[in-house]
Amino acid sequence: MIPDPELRELFKIEFEENIQILNSELLKLEQNNSDSEAAGRMMRVAHTMKGSARMIGLSGVVTLSHFFEDMLGAVKGGQAQLSRVDFNRMYRALDIIKDLVVEAVAGKPLDYDFNAETEKILNPPEPATGPAAVDEKNEMPDNTAPVEDQPATDKNDPAPNGFTIDSIRVQASKLDTLMNLSAELTISKIQLALRARSIEVLGEMLEDSVRDIREIESILRSLERSGETAVSGQSAITARLLERFGKAHQEMTAITDNFAEDNSRIGFVSHQFEDIIRNLRMLPLSNVFTLFPRMVRDIASEMGKNVDFTTTGGNITADKKILEEIRDPLMHMIRNAVDHGIESPEGRMSSGKPAQGKITLSATQAASNIRIVLEDDGKGLDDEAIKAAAIKKGIISPADAEKLSPQQLHRLIFSPGFSTSKMITDVSGRGVGMEVVQANIEKLKGRISIESTKGSGTRFIIDLPLSLATIRVMIASVSGYPCAVPADFIETTILVDRESIFTMEGKDTIIHAGEPLSIVSLSALLGTGRRTPENLNVNSSRIECIIIESQGERVAFVVDRLLDEQEVLIKPLGMMLKNVRNVSGSTILGSGEVCMILDPNDLLRSVSSVHSGAGASLIETKETAVKKNILLVEDSITTRTQEKRILEANGYEVVTAVDGLDGLQKLLAGEFDAVVSDVEMPNMDGLTMTENIRKEKKYSNIPIVLVTSLSTDEQKKRGLDAGANAYITKSGFDQSILIETIHRLI
Repeated sequence: MIPDPELRELFKIEFEENIQILNSELLKLEQNNSDSEAAGRMMRVAHTMKGSARMIGLSGVVTLSHFFEDMLGAVKGGQAQLSRVDFNRMYRALDIIKDLVVEAVAGKPLDYDFNAETEKILNPPEPATGPAAVDEKNEMPDNTAPVEDQPATDKNDPAPNGFTIDSIRVQASKLDTLMNLSAELTISKIQLALRARSIEVLGEMLEDSVRDIREIESILRSLERSGETAVSGQSAITARLLERFGKAHQEMTAITDNFAEDNSRIGFVSHQFEDIIRNLRMLPLSNVFTLFPRMVRDIASEMGKNVDFTTTGGNITADKKILEEIRDPLMHMIRNAVDHGIESPEGRMSSGKPAQGKITLSATQAASNIRIVLEDDGKGLDDEAIKAAAIKKGIISPADAEKLSPQQLHRLIFSPGFSTSKMITDVSGRGVGMEVVQANIEKLKGRISIESTKGSGTRFIIDLPLSLATIRVMIASVSGYPCAVPADFIETTILVDRESIFTMEGKDTIIHAGEPLSIVSLSALLGTGRRTPENLNVNSSRIECIIIESQGERVAFVVDRLLDEQEVLIKPLGMMLKNVRNVSGSTILGSGEVCMILDPNDLLRSVSSVHSGAGASLIETKETAVKKNILLVEDSITTRTQEKRILEANGYEVVTAVDGLDGLQKLLAGEFDAVVSDVEMPNMDGLTMTENIRKEKKYSNIPIVLVTSLSTDEQKKRGLDAGANAYITKSGFDQSILIETIHRLI
């Protein structure tokens, strides 16, 4: 049984999830023997399990996890297919792994001989031959008992003693919900402040009206004193108006004061609420760092290496989600440092180094960021070996490889399937490790960079946010829309003279800090279209740019103008928008306007698809096409905003409505070429609105496209029966499908 309670709980949670994934993917693979994706996913999970088990000291789980990697490696590469006997062996291996985990977590001993069972899995008996043999597709031969019939735990027991999901998982989920509610509370506070300002403006108008009435009253009294009898009645009227407006102004002033007081109180509560919830989610990095010393010791001992592993900065706290997600990347990198980085004692001494290698894992905090550095004093990265392996794998051509800087060359190790190792060992990542490292770090809105000197060692530098709830951003106007760029990825902002832009290798380029730098229109890259052409400053000789840097790549992005830098609450994108490129989330600005948060890593990857001319193509100045008018009906403000941008980026004029009733009224009052609508909405749903539109003779043929999360065949039939021309489900939403559908119908 694992003695450390904290490690025991973490191990229990992780392995229950991993075993569930392996079971699910193994069933898929059994149904489709050529499913290389399922095999790849299983390999990654098995590799992670192997590392965790090695760290805890469960050699049996390490052996069986390695068995999975061996079995699945050939399948993933398309070199072999698994037989029924092979699947039986893997299912039995999963059962034994589960039993070993229960033993380690709950102290429940195995009731069978582990070595004997493992031997049957690793070295199964040869199948019988001759007439007595039975086709393995139908049943096992009599003299070879099915692997699953061997002694095992009770398969009818869904949760063995002590092996259940820990309650902290439920609590963490509730904290996520509370954090979202906190964000909604902050948005409500912002909107309340806007409404308070509207009331204040109304009060100012009343005050101006009172002033005007007093002037009229003064004029009327002057006329009355001069003998104009006809104005005496009008003076009485102005006196009554003055009294009413005066009381209204006093009441409005009182309401404004009360509004300000209420808003201040809500602001204080929401800030405290948000701060407490965020702190509840913060845990020390030592929760992760303490997992690695034992792993390093075991791997080094197995490989005959002498390694001094130290950690610093474990007291720094970060969001619980960050700790959960960063563990696997760090584990992969530390294993590689021991396996590939640190030389053997003999090799180190022959190079003039101490026999003992050093690996340091450290963390520091700066403002709202955490920097984690993994450093070793090993042999460093071999540039020529990386180049040769990348060319052999087809990742890059020989000609392009010669143009890469050392930093760009080092980044090739994050390419899928990349490896310079000539031999796959029990420790090596089999080409799945470093790509997973990069993907996981980017998912955390972080970045990773490499510094390496051949013969001296390697440093991996990971920059992560402290919290995933808020982020510091630079707000910029792009085609009149506000867009947010994470401040940690911004190297600087500059003004660029149009005359200084030139073409290099087919791309717009400027010289910055003595080096050539690609310059790209952010509007063109995002396809936002143009809402307010005057913001583009097309007549200006200088244009504003944001230089974004990530993973050694730098690009200057042209924006209309820079607006502000601020801390914002991140709102995740819905299922419908999760695959939209270059966008990682959204937020609500103080003005109440929805602002998309851009993904810097994705932006830099997208730059390669931009082939603009020399300077002039960065900013468009004319629109010649006659735009079609689209009525967009959607109750979700985030979805409505993003759909509106997608449509406008493809040349359509868009009018929005917040529900079916609002949409029907706007349709009857205007001229539209098509309607795009959600189904489930308040006041009037999309189906009812569609039926009402079809009742109007004028709109009997107008194209109607329903975009909804209702995806069953019956729900689709209801939509089409109501009169819709097309039905697109949000779960599989692809903006190209929406645009293609509208283009075809119009």
